[in-house]
Amino acid sequence: MFSIVNAGVMKAVAGLDMGGVCKFEESTDGYNKMQTYKGMLLDPTRNRRNHLGVGGLTAEDKMVVYLITYILTPRSSNHAQVTDDDLQIVYDLK
Repeated sequence: MFSIVNAGVMKAVAGLDMGGVCKFEESTDGYNKMQTYKGMLLDPTRNRRNHLGVGGLTAEDKMVVYLITYILTPRSSNHAQVTDDDLQIVYDLK
């Protein structure tokens, strides 16, 4: 038997909106957005500018980000863009 996950189920079970917005009440100790992102890159010396995409990530980190953007905090578009909330979740998982 399969369950359908819709906006109501996500809100009731996980407290998440289907828009992919996950608000953190407190900042994570030691969290730095750019250091976390660069730690996930195949080549951290490459200049990524302001675009935090999944293209340059290691295979493991790319899979984690896709799981976050499709399952944990689903959003309707732009799954290839890593948000600050996604990075905070990755930081907390590591």
